[in-house]
Amino acid sequence: MANPLERLAGLEPAPSIKPAYCGPASTDCILRYYFGSPADQDFLARIMDFTESWGTPLENLHRGPNYYGLFAIALEGSTFEIIDYLLQDNGVANLNYMDRDPDQTIENFNEYGHYAIYCGRSGQSAFEQIHLMCDYRQPNRYQEERYAFERYWFDIDLKNGVESIIRRWSLLVFNLEDEFNFAAAALRHLHKDFPDTPTYKLYPPQLAGPKYR
Repeated sequence: MANPLERLAGLEPAPSIKPAYCGPASTDCILRYYFGSPADQDFLARIMDFTESWGTPLENLHRGPNYYGLFAIALEGSTFEIIDYLLQDNGVANLNYMDRDPDQTIENFNEYGHYAIYCGRSGQSAFEQIHLMCDYRQPNRYQEERYAFERYWFDIDLKNGVESIIRRWSLLVFNLEDEFNFAAAALRHLHKDFPDTPTYKLYPPQLAGPKYR
C-alpha cells in the first residue's frame, strides 16, 4: 500500500467560490483529482442540500461523488489506521471536524464544522502528525498533532431539535468498483470480529447522471 502522502502528491485544493462552501469545494477537489476537470460547486451545493445557516449536511456529502460515478463509504467512529487500510492505493478521504479559532481554541465551536481532505500521517507515536488540505487555510496544506486533532474530530447533529455528537466521521471516495468492494468486505469482516469498529454506510454511484469518464 502506498504512503498516502506520496500517493496524493498531485492532489491540489479546489478554491472555494463562496463562504462555507467547504463541502462543495472539497468534493470538487476529489473530482479534479480523479478526472482532471473542475466541477460546478453551486450545482454540488444544490444536490447536497447546502444551506447558508448550516453548510453541507454530512449525510448528503456522498451525493456529489455519486452523481459523477464515484463510489463512497461513510464512516463514523473510525481511526486513521482503519481509514488508511480501507483507502489502499486508490481512495481519498474527506474528514468532518470542528475547526478551531486562529488562537487554537474551540470557543463557539458550534459554528466551525468543517470538511478537509485527509492526506496521510507522518511521524510516530506521540509525535504523529495528521496532514490535511483545504483552501480555507493558509497555507492550504497543513498538519496537526494527532492527539490534538482527535479531540475535535467531531460534529454536532441537531436533527429534530435534539443535539447529538457525531465522532470521527469521514467519507471515503473511490473511482474503482474493485477498491470499493475491497473496503466494504474489509468493514464487514471487522464488524464480525470486532463489534466496536466504525459504523458505516455504502453509497454506490447513481445509475444516471453525467459522468466524467
